[in-house]
Amino acid sequence: MGCYHYSDPSYCLWSIWRSGETQRLQCSSPKSDNHQGAYAIKLAQQSNIHPIIAIAGKGEAFVETLISREKGDTIVDYRKGDEAVVSGIKDAVKAAGASEVKYAYDAVSEKGSYINISKVLAKEGGRITLVLPGREYPEIPDYIYKSITTVGDSHAPVAKAK
Repeated sequence: MGCYHYSDPSYCLWSIWRSGETQRLQCSSPKSDNHQGAYAIKLAQQSNIHPIIAIAGKGEAFVETLISREKGDTIVDYRKGDEAVVSGIKDAVKAAGASEVKYAYDAVSEKGSYINISKVLAKEGGRITLVLPGREYPEIPDYIYKSITTVGDSHAPVAKAK
């Protein structure tokens, strides 16, 4: 939801989805094997956003049922450590024929998840939404647009496409 509800439509996946230009959007979702991550993947699938780079652990088998390998989606195992997550995301981006990740939905927002994804987000136009309010996230570089998504955001009006 967070990637769809920015107050500025230029940062909003809703605007891109409505324009029909979703085929080559890259989306990363740390901790995809929790409820929030699973919902984010389902929403991305319905919006035809691929490739999805899902970050999962022991719930990898469940996440496998949510992604579309034939559309370039993949899973990176966070249990292998931070360096492996960052290199796994970079490898997935390269395998998809893309050069960068522009959007990330961090369903954990702690334990280094947002630091890892910040290392691979685009330096121009990179966007991350996090789920833990009341934090500053100073480790996220200033060139990355960050927002916080809460349950209440699902009841907020959607940004209007220009």
